[in-house]
Amino acid sequence: ANRWKPDFQLKNILLTFGGGDRSNLSTKVLATLDSFCNPLSITLVLGPGACRKEDLKLIVNNRHALNIVQNASYLPEWMIKCDVAIVSGGAGTLSELALTGTPAVALAGYDNQLENVRKFSRVGGIIDCAEYVGEVPESLKGILIELYSNPQKLYDLSRKWNGLVDGNGINRMTSILLKY
Repeated sequence: ANRWKPDFQLKNILLTFGGGDRSNLSTKVLATLDSFCNPLSITLVLGPGACRKEDLKLIVNNRHALNIVQNASYLPEWMIKCDVAIVSGGAGTLSELALTGTPAVALAGYDNQLENVRKFSRVGGIIDCAEYVGEVPESLKGILIELYSNPQKLYDLSRKWNGLVDGNGINRMTSILLKY
């Protein structure tokens, strides 16, 4: 797989919250991004169980560009194009972030994702923003402002993924989930 390359700016943001986005994280994160002053290019990947595409477009201010992709067949293709991903912490998504070296901010759409995010934030390139299931904490905006002000942190996050993907990843990921 191709790898994420630093652009040393925060402009392109990928959002993906699983197949159905049961917790409606798409709407909540878009509302947070809408208050961000600097223009952003936002790609929202919706899974097969997600709906509300038209409603989602209404949330985002004209200063931001919103591209909604439905049923993307290969998520890593989108991961390598963004500066940062904001995701729900499913094990599959976290694996793909590791594979591509993409820095991310992780939330929890389901109970098990709280634990996934905690564990992977210790060893990988994600910032743990999963305080409660289905919630987008106030701290998300501050985290994004910090990443915008200091884009070197995106590169530093990406480097934390190094060594996790080497052909033994499934064994390592299993040990991370069992260890912490």
